[in-house]
This record gives sequence, structure tokens and C-alpha cells, in this order.
Amino acid sequence: VESIAFSVFNSRLQEKTNRVFKILEDNQYDWEETCYKFIGQSFGFMINKIPFSLLVESTPLKTLMKYRNNPDTVNAMLFGQAGFLEDRLSGDRYYDSLRKEYQSIRKLLPERIVYPHSWKFMRSRPANFPTVRIAQFASLVVKGFPLFARITECSDITGIKEIFNLITTRYWENYMLFGKTGRKTNYRMGKESSEIIIINAVLPILFSYGMFRMKHDLKDRTLRFLEELTPESNSVINMWKKAGIIPENAFDSQGLLQLYNTYCKPRRCLECLIGCKLITKSER
Repeated sequence: VESIAFSVFNSRLQEKTNRVFKILEDNQYDWEETCYKFIGQSFGFMINKIPFSLLVESTPLKTLMKYRNNPDTVNAMLFGQAGFLEDRLSGDRYYDSLRKEYQSIRKLLPERIVYPHSWKFMRSRPANFPTVRIAQFASLVVKGFPLFARITECSDITGIKEIFNLITTRYWENYMLFGKTGRKTNYRMGKESSEIIIINAVLPILFSYGMFRMKHDLKDRTLRFLEELTPESNSVINMWKKAGIIPENAFDSQGLLQLYNTYCKPRRCLECLIGCKLITKSER
């Protein structure tokens, strides 16, 4: 299984590389802007990937960078463009300050293309609410960018992990939504969430740049980093574990995810070496 998953893993990495190159081409080969948009999408995870894509598309990095020394302005731009600053909330001073700030700089930004109803909250833990993820992304913009050089210059995975050790304003420690308090939550991005972003967005960018510049050391570094990261934990990986296949690291889990998506999910069992072996075994 491991050898088959390894070969399928290559196709998964190639798919992600193709997406990076598409964004790169759309941005006139600006790697910093590509980094911003590709990683920005990943902050939506699966449930809010589309609205996050629209958010970064309508909030240019160059505009955000002009105000990166003022975190409230960066937050106002992102929350405003996300459609979360349209209401009037009495008694919420933080919300009011962001709303006023957004109204004063709105003309500097492109037309908003994402709206409140686009965001999904159902079946999400408060720590994964889009409001919290936007606040974390704002923290990355303020403290992490320019980001591309930092990623490509990191010689160990610890350096990349430190970049994504994100802390939001303490407002989100007590709030789930603007104006709505809830049980106290951790306003720091969790280890599992940050590693998912590293696996699915940061490392594909590193690998893509290695391909683009024909730098084999960067491609090898990407694979080494994957071997040093904890395997993902989700419903698909849990199914593999029940079948007795336990990934040791993120490299293994990525291969198993691609194996499931390529063969198991579309029921292409007869095209899969594992499926053929299982069918042959059952017929004996």
C-alpha cells in the first residue's frame, strides 16, 4: 500500500503545483501575491474555501501592506471586504471602531464580491468560525508578510511553524461573532489547523518554486518537511486506520488521501492495484 500511495502522492502534489502556477500566471508571476492568494484560500479550509478565495481576490496585498503597521486597519479591510461590517451593533466598541475605519478607507479597495450569506458557520466549532479565521489571517498579514522569502529561506520545519503560530486580538477570546459573546476560546491558531495550512498551501508553494527555478534542493526540502509533520486526522485517514493502514507522517497521509480520492471515492477499484488484490482475494 505504501508504495502505491507514494506514486499517487506525486499526482496530488502535481495537482497543487498546477493550481499554484495558475495563480502565478494570473498575477503576472508575482510570487508574493501568489503566496498571499494561495495561502489565503487555505484559511477557509474545506467549508469556506470559496468565500476566502473571493476575499483575497477583492483585498489586494499591496493595499494591505501599506497599513500593516496598523493591525486595526488591516482587520477592518478584511472584515469589511468579507461583508461582516455592514450592521450597527450597539455596545461593541471593537466592532464600531473597525466599521468606522472600513468606511473611511473603503474607496481604496476594489468592489466587494463576497457577502455575509456566503460564509458557512453550521457544523463548525467556534474556533473554526470564518470570523476567527479572518482574524488569524489578518495576524498573518501583519506579522508574516512579506512571506514568500521567509518560506523559501526556512531550512527547517520549525521556522515555518513559527510563522503560523498566529495570535488574534483578545477580542476573539470571548466572542464567536461580532457582538455575540460565547464560551471562552483559544484565540491562538491551533497546532492541527496551522499544520493543515502548511501541508496544503505553504509546502506546495515551496515545491512549485523549486520546479519553476529548477532548484532540486527546494523540492527535496518540501518532501523532508512533509516527513517531519504529523499525519492529518480526518474521516478518510480514520478509515485507512481501521483497515490497518496507519500513516507515520504527513507524507503518508497525503498519499492515502489521494489514493482515496482517485480510486476509492469514484469506485475505480478495478483500476487500483490494491482493489484488484482485494477482489481477487475475496473470489478465492
